[in-house]
Amino acid sequence: MELFKNVIEYLSIIISALMFVRITNHQLNLLQQSHYHFSSFKKSIRYFYLGSWNNFLWPLIVMIFFLDKYYIQIIYIIYLGILLYLKHQTKVTIKLKFTPRIQRLYFIILVINILVGSSLLYLFILPELISALGILLLISPVLIFISSLITFPIEELIAKYYHFRAKKKLSKYQTTIIGITGSYGKTSTKNILYSMLKEEYQVLATEKSYNTMNGVSKNINNLLDKLHQMMIVEMGATRRKDITKLVDLTHPKYGIVTGIGPQHLESFKSLENIVNEKMQLIDSLPSDGIGIINGDDNLIENYNIQSQCRIIKFGLDKKCDYWAHEIKKGNQGLEFKITYQGREVTVKTKLLGKHNVLNILACFALARELGVKESDLVYQIMLLEPVKNRLSIDVNDGFTIIDDAFNSNPIGFRNALEVLSYYPSPKIIITPGIVEAGEKEEEINYQLSQLISKVCDFIILVKTKGSIHILRGLEEINYSNVIIVDSFQKAIKTMKEKYQSGTVLIENDVSDIYKI
Repeated sequence: MELFKNVIEYLSIIISALMFVRITNHQLNLLQQSHYHFSSFKKSIRYFYLGSWNNFLWPLIVMIFFLDKYYIQIIYIIYLGILLYLKHQTKVTIKLKFTPRIQRLYFIILVINILVGSSLLYLFILPELISALGILLLISPVLIFISSLITFPIEELIAKYYHFRAKKKLSKYQTTIIGITGSYGKTSTKNILYSMLKEEYQVLATEKSYNTMNGVSKNINNLLDKLHQMMIVEMGATRRKDITKLVDLTHPKYGIVTGIGPQHLESFKSLENIVNEKMQLIDSLPSDGIGIINGDDNLIENYNIQSQCRIIKFGLDKKCDYWAHEIKKGNQGLEFKITYQGREVTVKTKLLGKHNVLNILACFALARELGVKESDLVYQIMLLEPVKNRLSIDVNDGFTIIDDAFNSNPIGFRNALEVLSYYPSPKIIITPGIVEAGEKEEEINYQLSQLISKVCDFIILVKTKGSIHILRGLEEINYSNVIIVDSFQKAIKTMKEKYQSGTVLIENDVSDIYKI
């Protein structure tokens, strides 16, 4: 009997350790997805205690005080085992990346847990070691938060070292920097511009969607070569001073602002703050530089530019320096005319969506100003391929999939719905709605519900705050062919259960941090 009790106790310790790893990895994943911003991570801690883990906590609190009894330990093992199984079935959108920063943080978390666990056993009369482990499970999100606070100064010093290296390298090579920012279209515009310049110049573009200080510095340190004449730098901003820091690091000579929208309004607090931050790119340009701005965007038009650089406007308004018109759209791509400097040229592309007209137009304008021949640009535009997750088309199991999952904004969402309308029925949309739009999030998603109902035969909403507002809008117009699910995986399963074929628009696949 004693041997049996020992085995049960060891199993209790093992199951506690497994649950500790599960909770820690989940919380660290949310911290990583929130870009290590404490204000965002606090939401995930609150959700742990008030949301998805809430039901798990109360039985555990009760069991902690009776874990000296082997039969309670058996119940404890079974209970945690079931929870581990259920949590394992819940798929995350983005997996935790075990970067050096996460590895350092993991070490500190283990040290903190050992110190706190030892203190609990020393200061309080607990029935078993397992009771201390149970308490650590209950307070683990708080200990992770404390650990991240402890490591923050160290991480800041490490980041500043890499920023210094990148700045020094740029100064040494004197590479011409082209900055691209805006609330949407940054990555697509960067890729298009790279295609237009690569034959004329030795050019480097930041990888994937690296657009933060750390991401840009990493690209400069690892990829920039002295032979590169130009580097295209995507510049993202989720908070004030983000663009300012990037322009101080890179000192761009040329800049493109794609457009301004309510992305990250929650952290910026106002559209005015977003405009002021994004336009720091143009304000930073030297007098011999060129700023390419969206002439259709009233927020940009009304901004008082501080730089003495040459400003070139692109858009659909004929008052713009580079003007796109006679746009033909369909499921095979786009065709339109560009008028500039007294000239007119017709271009064709396989890219979909009206927003890509503006992305191409902005790049065409800068490339022409940099001396690339018009005929070469027309040819490169014809060769452009859709980027994965940005209105790319795939056929799978009888479904035509319009994949626009990377991220979403109101304009891109509307354009994606227009693309969906070109395809045969049944037309299906899978979306969590628009996120990070702050006080405008409800209004934006509510308005989108009206457009979605006109195009789609079946609507699958992935549950977020944004999709709840879409659902409310659909219910008010008595649209019944809609369902709300917890995850993207369940959305796909639901779609295949209802239809054997059709056209599916996947619009925005938000990370897990936005589902809490």
